[in-house]
Amino acid sequence: MWNKKKESEDFKEKKRKERDDMFFALEQQRIDDKKAMKQRRLEEKMSLGRRKHEDKMAMEKKKIDEKTEAEKRRLELHERELDDKVMNMDLERHE
Repeated sequence: MWNKKKESEDFKEKKRKERDDMFFALEQQRIDDKKAMKQRRLEEKMSLGRRKHEDKMAMEKKKIDEKTEAEKRRLELHERELDDKVMNMDLERHE
C-alpha cells in the first residue's frame, strides 16, 4: 500500500512537473513573440523615419540645386550683358 501511495505521489509530481514545464515553455514563447513584435515595430518605425529623412534631404538638395542653377543662369546673363557693353564701347571708340 505504501508503495502504491508512493507511486501515485511520484506520478502526480511527474505530471505537475510536466505541466509546469509546459507552462514555462509557453510563457517563454509568449515573451519571445512579444519581443519579436516590438523589434519588428521598432524596425518599421526606423525604416519609416529613414525614408522620411531621405525624402527631406532629397527635397533640400533639389531646392539647393534649383537655387544654384538659377544663380548660375543669372551670372551667365550678367556676363553676357557685360560682354555686350564692352563690345558696344569698343564699337563706339572705333567710330
